[in-house]
Amino acid sequence: MTDQEARISIPTVEPELYSLITEYDLRICPFDLVDKTDDFTERLKKALLVGRLEIAEGYQTEPPALAMLSDDADIILRRGDFDYITRASSALWEIKQIIDRQQNERFTFNEIATILAEESGGNVDYIRNQQLKAFEDGRLVFFRDGSPVDPETFNHPMGAFAFDDEYSTPERINDWLRSWGAEYRFPSKSEVPQENPKQKGLMQEDAIINWLKLNAHDPLALPINPLGKAGVKSDCKKYHLANHSKLFMSKGAFDSAWKKLKSQKRIIDRKP
Repeated sequence: MTDQEARISIPTVEPELYSLITEYDLRICPFDLVDKTDDFTERLKKALLVGRLEIAEGYQTEPPALAMLSDDADIILRRGDFDYITRASSALWEIKQIIDRQQNERFTFNEIATILAEESGGNVDYIRNQQLKAFEDGRLVFFRDGSPVDPETFNHPMGAFAFDDEYSTPERINDWLRSWGAEYRFPSKSEVPQENPKQKGLMQEDAIINWLKLNAHDPLALPINPLGKAGVKSDCKKYHLANHSKLFMSKGAFDSAWKKLKSQKRIIDRKP
C-alpha cells in the first residue's frame, strides 16, 4: 500500500474531500474522518485558505499568522504525523505552552533528537536510538512532573519512544553527550536560534493563491472578467476583506498583494 493510499483508505471519504486530501498532501487523522461532522469538508476548505501551521519538532516559535486570525477561525495544524482542523485560539494556546516549556529548558525526546541532528548534521533516527539506549542504562535522565523517570520501572514496549510529557534538560543532555564522546553539545536557552517570521506580504500572497485554487481557478490562467461584471479578483478580495481583515486591513493592501503576484507571474490572465 502506498503512503497516499494509507492516508485515505480508512475510512472511505467522499470525492471532494478525497480531492482536497490528495491535492494538498494532507494527513488527516483517521479518527477525525470516522467522527467527522457534516460540515467537515467546508471547514477544511476554509482552513486551507489560511494554510497549514505546524508544531515544530525542534525549537518552537509562534507563527505570526496566528496573531492575524480571529480566535474562532479554523486552521490546519500539523501535529506529529497528522493534520488536524482546530481553532486558531486553541492552536495558539498549544504552541505557547510548548514555547513556555522550552524557555524553561525542558525538552521532549523528539525535540532533543531533532535539535541535536540539526546541531551535528547527524541522522535524527540514529540519535533517537542513542537516546533510548542512554535512558535505559541511566546515562540520560528524563523527568515527569519534576521527578526522574526510573528506566527500571518504566514499562512500555516502545521504551522511551513512548514518552509524551516526559522531558530532559540541557544540563542532563550535555552530561550524556560528554559520556557518549560527542563533539557537539545541546544549546542552552541563551543560544536558542531565532527564526525570521514570515513577512505579512508573503502571507497575503499565499492566501490569495490558496483562495484561487480552492475555488477551482488556475492562478496561471485566470478567466477574463465578463463585460460589466465583477470577476475573480473582486470575489477573492471580497472574501478576504470579510474573513481575514487582520491580514488584509484595506482594499489597498489586497490590491498591492495582487499586483505583486501579477508582476511575479504567479497569477496570469488567460489569453482570449
